[in-house]
Amino acid sequence: MDIYTKINKLKEILKGLQPGIIAVSGGLDSTVLAKFITSCNLDFKGVFFKGNHITNYEHKWAKRIFKDIGLDYIEFEINLLNLKEIKENKKNRCYVCKNYLFSTIRENAGDRTIIEGSHVDDQKEHRPGMDAIKGLGVVSPYKLVGMTKKDISILGRELGLPVNRFPTRPCLLTRFPYNSKIDPNILASINSAESYILELGLKNFRIRRINREFKLHVLNREKDVFLRMQDKIISKLKMFNINITEIVFKERLSGFFDR
Repeated sequence: MDIYTKINKLKEILKGLQPGIIAVSGGLDSTVLAKFITSCNLDFKGVFFKGNHITNYEHKWAKRIFKDIGLDYIEFEINLLNLKEIKENKKNRCYVCKNYLFSTIRENAGDRTIIEGSHVDDQKEHRPGMDAIKGLGVVSPYKLVGMTKKDISILGRELGLPVNRFPTRPCLLTRFPYNSKIDPNILASINSAESYILELGLKNFRIRRINREFKLHVLNREKDVFLRMQDKIISKLKMFNINITEIVFKERLSGFFDR
């Protein structure tokens, strides 16, 4: 099926799902879906979760995205560390998190259908949160039409979105190894440090807490960008109580602790 056939099919599916609610993280996948919905004048509202699981930079980015695409939305402020399985960073953390977030949406959705932006390529990754989404009856329209990450990028460009500027930012809880209790102060320090680096223009990196030390992992393709600002970054991070003991350039950033 070619991309334009998929897009037409996506529109027909979304028409049948309205009125609805779309969970938008500020990432590319859900933002493209939200933009497509507004471009088709469909009856959907947005939901966004603000909390200590995302950087301050991402919150500001998401607010701007909602304004730019013209989607009405509700913002919930949460503290995921109030949930024991998440604070203790259990292996089922993502399941507990997604179940909590989408149960919150369900409680406020009324008769509206709930949709989200995962796609067929997500099925290749370790995503336990997907089981929670299925269990709550949340619909994944991209999967229904077989859309890949590449397809979504094409659709985003068609809609005029700055596809290459979207950071790939999994939640900050992924910066800690499983079964290590998450210190809220360290989490806040990582939030401030990563927000600072994001403001400088670096997008693909993680500050990870490993064996009580902070490691900075940077995607290989941004190595030159990082090296130009390395001294400035390392010096500034100390103000956030982040002392980087190792810098590693990697071909892949996601799923580090799953491997």
